[in-house]
Amino acid sequence: MRPARILLQMLLIVFSFAGAWGGPLLDIKKGHKDDTVTLDNGDRLTGEIKKVEHGILYLKSDRAIDTLQLDWRRVQRVQSTARYEFETTRGERSVGLISPDPEGKIPSGELIILLEDGSTLQATISSILTVQEMRERFLGRLNLSLDGGITFTQGNKQTQINVQQNLQYSQPSYSFYQSLSSLFNHQSGSEDTSRHELQVLVRRYLSPNWDYLGLGTLLYDVQQNLDLRTTAGGGFQRTFSKSNRMLFAGFAGFVYTGENYAGELDSNRSNGEILTGLGFTRYRFRSSEFQIYVLVFPSVTDPGRVRADMSGYWKWEVVRDLYWKFSAFDNFDSNPPANSPQNNFGVTSSVGWSF
Repeated sequence: MRPARILLQMLLIVFSFAGAWGGPLLDIKKGHKDDTVTLDNGDRLTGEIKKVEHGILYLKSDRAIDTLQLDWRRVQRVQSTARYEFETTRGERSVGLISPDPEGKIPSGELIILLEDGSTLQATISSILTVQEMRERFLGRLNLSLDGGITFTQGNKQTQINVQQNLQYSQPSYSFYQSLSSLFNHQSGSEDTSRHELQVLVRRYLSPNWDYLGLGTLLYDVQQNLDLRTTAGGGFQRTFSKSNRMLFAGFAGFVYTGENYAGELDSNRSNGEILTGLGFTRYRFRSSEFQIYVLVFPSVTDPGRVRADMSGYWKWEVVRDLYWKFSAFDNFDSNPPANSPQNNFGVTSSVGWSF
């Protein structure tokens, strides 16, 4: 199976999801530009509150060219007429309006949220992890990032090119994540190699510490003689610890894996596998982001075989929305076909843009 065909199949899957959410989801209402944010030093800023994520409040103001990024821990008061979804440190999620406070009677550092059922919720600002705009539809809930890099070594005349695209879409009860990465390697006198991977993850909220997961992966890897590995399944995510700066979670479930190998190797293999793994993410305000996921797949239908996938990155912000990223991946198979390597490990460096 040619690499171009693999990439085309991956892109068709991505576009099918986008098409399914098109139409009415593209209806975006006019923004609210009179929101106010008061900081701990007394500064009062006016604009449109976009969201709170990873300890950062995003405020779009007519007085600034770019969207302002404010440290959420330094915010003392917030006023807005918009409808939001709030997530607290206890994992609770609520949808409602921020109660008006024209006379300043609500204690500094606290919010009163008017919930949709008519009740109220009083919470400290420090206990709120995320705030997502609920009036906006598709584009307002979409996060997209693109990055790429190229490395050239004159001594052995080797060129490596890597590109990656990430997309995330969130709703109150579920979220969708998609990642597409490609790695091309050319060295004079050697056969060109490439690796392409598409990952899709759907997460549905069940309770403060539990989420249901649905996942799918397509992998093409010349180094491992893989024409195509298809993985599909589901399971659960257990959140052990979550804050504005950190997330630590575990995964368990079951997946089906189908594999097609190149050349004279075993052409088709099918496996039922248990899914286990851990994920860790750490953020620093307007500085860096570190993430690592390790997934282990013990086979049920092929006893003794174990696969493991590792992916991680360290990302630094260069200027607003522009970042430099160092990534690593590792695919391990304890029982690959004859003449096929057990491991394929790689590292890449790239520059990217998020919007």
